[in-house]
Amino acid sequence: MLRMPSQVGAWFPEGLMNRGDPEILQEFRAGAFAVPVKTDVEIWCIAAVGCNVCWPVKAAVGGLPARIGLKVFRLTDSSHKLIEDLKDCDERAKALHIAGLAKSAVQEGVNELVAKGFSANPGMDGIQSVASSIVEVHEILEFLQKVQLFKRLPEDDLPSLAPVCEVKEYLPGDVVIEQGDEGHELFVIRKAPLSTIILRRSKFDELGLREKLHFKTRKAIGGGFLETAAAKPPCNKTPAEREVMERALSNNSNLQGLVALDEAAINQLIDCAWQEDAKAGLNVISEGDINASFFYIVKSGKFDVLQTSSETGKEERVGHLKAGNSFGELMPWMTI
Repeated sequence: MLRMPSQVGAWFPEGLMNRGDPEILQEFRAGAFAVPVKTDVEIWCIAAVGCNVCWPVKAAVGGLPARIGLKVFRLTDSSHKLIEDLKDCDERAKALHIAGLAKSAVQEGVNELVAKGFSANPGMDGIQSVASSIVEVHEILEFLQKVQLFKRLPEDDLPSLAPVCEVKEYLPGDVVIEQGDEGHELFVIRKAPLSTIILRRSKFDELGLREKLHFKTRKAIGGGFLETAAAKPPCNKTPAEREVMERALSNNSNLQGLVALDEAAINQLIDCAWQEDAKAGLNVISEGDINASFFYIVKSGKFDVLQTSSETGKEERVGHLKAGNSFGELMPWMTI
């Protein structure tokens, strides 16, 4: 930055975007210092660390959270003092001399900032998003908008969700999660062979999005007496039974809003199903049970839907489910 009595001029003396180590300056160009060779001016320098985290090299626009360190200092009060011993040299040699002095001084400033804990490497200061660039955040946002589950969120909240997601690639044979593990993440398959977007439960809760997931008339989401049973081998189904099951799955608006089920997927699900008999008076599923894992299709009979009244504290019947209806835990469907 040059300062004359009534004017200030500023520029980036490297001339080209630094695509290498952002903590190591490139050569300062001679042309950037032609003015202080011809005109006696003050030269001020600004050393910065962390700008590339906010605005990554490959991003069209910046704006990622970043911790940026700055050091502003005056290199000289007279540019001509720096070249007074170079009277016999041409203007380019004088400009290169000033450029070299400026680069050395700014590099020292960068080194000081790094020593104080500022970093130009994404992921080092723990402030910027897990997603490494605006480009990636934008791609994640576009992908999340297509996921049935996140269509249940208010549209204005999706931009806040994308930056806290993590993209992770897996190789054939890699273990993603095992049965019995305590789950803290939601994995969404992005593309083959296996690229996933990971959303951590803690981040989802910090953004207050759990309460904003909207499931129309979603009452029963927990586990009951059947939840303690293990999965059983599939049972045979008649054509009429398969038709009832197919209609039940197709007509469940909550389920269709969560996953896109085509005919082949529905048939695969029907093939895996087995029959359970429920005795009168038994609780099949209760809201809030974290161990819930089954989804049910009513073959025959009727199930009451009960809800505890906030006014009386007593259970009241708010509806019933009959043959052809379906209900249960929706979370397992996220793996479909």
